Amino acid sequence: MADLVELQAQMQVLSTVVTTLTTDLATAKQKNDLLEARMTDHRSDSIHAENRIGFKNIREELRENVSIADLPNFQKTEPPIVHIRAFKAQMNLLGLDPKFWPSIFPQTLDAASQVWFYYLDPRRVETWDQIAIEFDKQYQDNIGVQPTVRSLEVLTMKPNEGFTDYMARCRVAKVGITDTPKDQELILKFLNNLQEPYRSKMRYANLESFVQVTNLGTTIEDDIRSGYLAKGKNYPCGQYFENNGRPPNQLG
Repeated sequence: MADLVELQAQMQVLSTVVTTLTTDLATAKQKNDLLEARMTDHRSDSIHAENRIGFKNIREELRENVSIADLPNFQKTEPPIVHIRAFKAQMNLLGLDPKFWPSIFPQTLDAASQVWFYYLDPRRVETWDQIAIEFDKQYQDNIGVQPTVRSLEVLTMKPNEGFTDYMARCRVAKVGITDTPKDQELILKFLNNLQEPYRSKMRYANLESFVQVTNLGTTIEDDIRSGYLAKGKNYPCGQYFENNGRPPNQLG
């Protein structure tokens, strides 16, 4: 009987010990969970702080190194590769890391192109390479509207246009031609589109460079202004001046 009472007492002690251990484990688990939660919050705060610092550094670097005036402006009719290369060249000249380029590139676009760009899925324009691919696809059609040699063939001199003005128009058109022919071919096309008396006076002058074309053309233009030549008149071979070469102020 005494043994049974002692055994019951020991069982009671063990039960108390187990209850205490269970309570201590539960308390320890709560403390551990709280500690992990605090560590997670701390890591999150650290990441956000790093992001804020990183963004601040990026913004400050861009402000110090980039001016909108330094950026190439995209012309909606130019081939996309031209703008892409111009942008890359400017970024390299400024010494900016390519990770900054996606933030800067939209500033080189006009309002309509910016609308297109900002409607793109952000996941498709996260890097510079992605942006270059999307931009090239969007404006690929521009390649088909670039000036060609045919553009010069149909660029005729206007009846009341001066030689200098017409030459300037042709130079602008020539700049955009990628398959530029030899000078001799261009000179012939240019002379064929002149008004009289330029055409008859210059076609058979054996001009070999545009420097010679410009020099003779401006001379004829000056003679027209001085009255030695009549605008719009086709002069026979051998006749150069009006009125047998007498200046207008000596006629009478």
